[in-house]
Amino acid sequence: MTASQDQPPDPAYTSDDLRWFAGIIGISNLSPECVEKLQSAALLYWFFAETDKMRPTRSQYRKALRWITKTARDLKAALGSRAAMLIDDREALPAIDADDLDNLAEAAEEAANRIPMGGANPRQARKVFVAKLGEIYLAATGECPTLGRRLTGEPSGRFFEFVEAALRPLNRHTLSGLDHVVSAVVKSMAKTPT
Repeated sequence: MTASQDQPPDPAYTSDDLRWFAGIIGISNLSPECVEKLQSAALLYWFFAETDKMRPTRSQYRKALRWITKTARDLKAALGSRAAMLIDDREALPAIDADDLDNLAEAAEEAANRIPMGGANPRQARKVFVAKLGEIYLAATGECPTLGRRLTGEPSGRFFEFVEAALRPLNRHTLSGLDHVVSAVVKSMAKTPT
């Protein structure tokens, strides 16, 4: 699917694509179950790619968390001030512990500080897609996915080539930095018992 298309093709991959994918991972043909999972993963990728476009930016996340920090501190100050004494029905006020407000303010501030200042928002679509491809690769080959490196440091290996080939028709613009996502999935799958 090219970036200019509004909807994914149905099915997302042609029979030629599927033969090519099988060759990359070293098998003669993908099973019907793997083909179905692969087509489904492509459509799921497209859905998540569209929702990724609607997600707030890192800056917007930081701003929201800092607003929570400020609001919690302002509320604590208001509850401790004499202004609270002017309220006629003091029992109607919710029982709010000042320590809870401090904890909320600190947690929100720490979360805001952990959000990187630069770079693009992480793309959920790629993470989900590569994880699905890892499951398909394992089912098709019986081998846990691995990621190799050439002497130049470039990523290599059958699983990486499979992911690259499966992602290219969906969105060739997301190939940059793909090795980091593949590496995370490989590590995750290595920890998970089969």
